[in-house]
Amino acid sequence: MTLAEFLMQNPDYPHPPVSILFTPDEEIGRGPDHVNLEEVGAAYGYTIDGGLIGEFSYENFNAASAVVTIHGVTAHTGYAKGILKNAIQIAMEYQALLPAYETPACTENREGFYHLDKLQGRTETAVMNYLIRDHDEALFRHRQQIMQEAVDFINKKYGAGTAEITITETYRNMYEQVKGHEKLISNVMTAMEHCGITPIVTPIRGGTDGARLSYHGLPCPNICTGGQNGHGRHEFVSIQSMEAITEMLKELVKLFA
Repeated sequence: MTLAEFLMQNPDYPHPPVSILFTPDEEIGRGPDHVNLEEVGAAYGYTIDGGLIGEFSYENFNAASAVVTIHGVTAHTGYAKGILKNAIQIAMEYQALLPAYETPACTENREGFYHLDKLQGRTETAVMNYLIRDHDEALFRHRQQIMQEAVDFINKKYGAGTAEITITETYRNMYEQVKGHEKLISNVMTAMEHCGITPIVTPIRGGTDGARLSYHGLPCPNICTGGQNGHGRHEFVSIQSMEAITEMLKELVKLFA
């Protein structure tokens, strides 16, 4: 917004027409749902979101969410032998079928993972919510297959219909849409260097509205804000970092003039 204020107060400053887009619900992948790119009127763009000073990303995870539902059978615990199927215990067994070290706590860089985000249930029914992530398209598909095979195993062991899974893809790796637009990448590098910022090109271990916008026809890499400790109780960004990024954005728009 400081960049917008600067450009409005300095109309002679060299820059192309600039559109500014606010997207709500970015964290759940819904930000671009109702974006009309004709109204935005841009050929390409950048998201300005998170990351240490210098971080610049034009790759991100392929992402999906999965809901695994376990249907158990209740019975009086005193007479449960051969009858009771505890949905909570079966859910724990399902989780144990997934690769133990392919979780967010054990992976980095372009390594994908399965993340059990929520588990709730009782003896009769248990529901597990998962995040599935991978930069590689083939591995992303393979992860979905592994989860389906685990469901098939549970059903074979405990009976048809014991487990069911619904997988919903939420966003894709933007790289395939951005890689042909070298100016989008090189201009950021140049702008950072002009401001004394060392570029740190890194894949996003997450998503961004830019990923979805890229697949909607607006190539849209992500530029840092200087923020740190994202999604934690100690998340912060310094004024000095925001000032540095604002100066970098001034240089960036000048390069597109």
